[in-house]
Amino acid sequence: MKNYLFLIIIFFSLNIKAQDLREEIKLKSSYFKVYDINSNEKDSDVTKYQIIDSKGNKLEHIARIFDKKLNKETFLGIYRKNDSEIHFIEFNQTQETSTLDHYVYIPDVNGKLVLAKKEIGLKDYPADLPPKFKNNKPIHPEFVGGDAELNKWVEKNIAPILKKELATKDFVLTLEIDENGTATLQNLSLLSLKNETEKALIAKIGEMPKWNTTVQGYKVTGVVYVPVSKP
Repeated sequence: MKNYLFLIIIFFSLNIKAQDLREEIKLKSSYFKVYDINSNEKDSDVTKYQIIDSKGNKLEHIARIFDKKLNKETFLGIYRKNDSEIHFIEFNQTQETSTLDHYVYIPDVNGKLVLAKKEIGLKDYPADLPPKFKNNKPIHPEFVGGDAELNKWVEKNIAPILKKELATKDFVLTLEIDENGTATLQNLSLLSLKNETEKALIAKIGEMPKWNTTVQGYKVTGVVYVPVSKP
């Protein structure tokens, strides 16, 4: 994540909200500021993306929700943009199989963002998620060497940790890749692993090679899904 330009702390009773400027963007001929809004609620830690236009109109979408009672991340959001649209993807991780919601906004003649498209409960990234990529695939971080090298690394480093569990079922790991290429294991509670196995898995993911986050000239972050099967 880019260095924050400033930080404003606002106190509301027991809640602490922090507003961090993430970036300034241009869609068509209109300018917007994108903020991260962090709040510490009683039952959850919440981060939202807040988009503010030149007239002060605000739009918010989920960036991350961590449920304190469940001790797990339940929602994760990303956004992507081109020269005329901004897309929000919200991953719902409350079920065994994650789904995603897709929202597309465009500026009207007054520079205010209006909802142009909404898709709920998708199983995969929408084909129109910008920026356009080869074969119209959405852009995302890449493991150095591609899927073949990723599969080799997983077979060598992850499969042995899950050897006992893989005897009865396959797994899909949810990894969040930051802009430095570092992978962090998400949605761990859904794997239903023993504590020792969880610790070993987290430690091994921490040793994972850095992912490539500069793809087709774009700096990208986001969630990737890594299948793990019995060798």
